[in-house]
Amino acid sequence: LMYVLWLIRLSPGQALSVSHRLKLSAELNRIIQSGIKLWQEMSALVDKKPSEITQRLEDVDPLAIIAMFFASADEKIRDILHNFVIRWRRISPFTTGDDLRSRGIPPGPVYREILQKLRQAWLDGDVDSREEEMLLLDKLVGEMNLTGKIG
Repeated sequence: LMYVLWLIRLSPGQALSVSHRLKLSAELNRIIQSGIKLWQEMSALVDKKPSEITQRLEDVDPLAIIAMFFASADEKIRDILHNFVIRWRRISPFTTGDDLRSRGIPPGPVYREILQKLRQAWLDGDVDSREEEMLLLDKLVGEMNLTGKIG
């Protein structure tokens, strides 16, 4: 964590140079680079929806997120990171691939698309109950049947 905190504000090239001189592991260097990229992009996430923030942060190493939290003095950014770690990353729809299969939808990429849209709705507060999720699922499946694809 200390290395990430120390190097997070540098340019990617500067951080790479320092990490090579210190003979840091490839894994730690990857985390540092991830943290630097997040540091550079984080202010752009302040006005985004929770689903957009979650999509951006899902693949970021947790150590980089922790470093970003401690390195930032901006309360909005700290709140975003806190909400992601504590709430948003854990949110998932009730619907599963088995539910989609039981509706007669053939397995494929459309499953990911439907489940992702349901999760986005939960994250953004567009649904807040299982019943509302089922209504949205019915709508999405209806759109899929009419157009051959979702959205």
